[in-house]
Amino acid sequence: MESTFYVKKRSGYSNDKINKYLCEWDVSLQKSILQNKIDLKLSSIDIFRQYKAITYVTSERGIRETRAVSLPAYVLLSATFKFNKMPKNKK
Repeated sequence: MESTFYVKKRSGYSNDKINKYLCEWDVSLQKSILQNKIDLKLSSIDIFRQYKAITYVTSERGIRETRAVSLPAYVLLSATFKFNKMPKNKK
């Protein structure tokens, strides 16, 4: 099991909705099966659903807000197959 926890802080803006802490937590579980020939991995990204694809840019003219389409939280199942091929004998 692998776990990653991030705490990010935005500050310096006059709007309190922008100034806040963001907690992101990613977890992944991995298991090998069939004599280590197949690896299964289950990953969960942003369990707290705090990530937002909103960017704020502050300039002398004010605050500009940019929104992007993104997946804030998701679960991914991946499978990896390992194989070994023996080289042919040289004559």
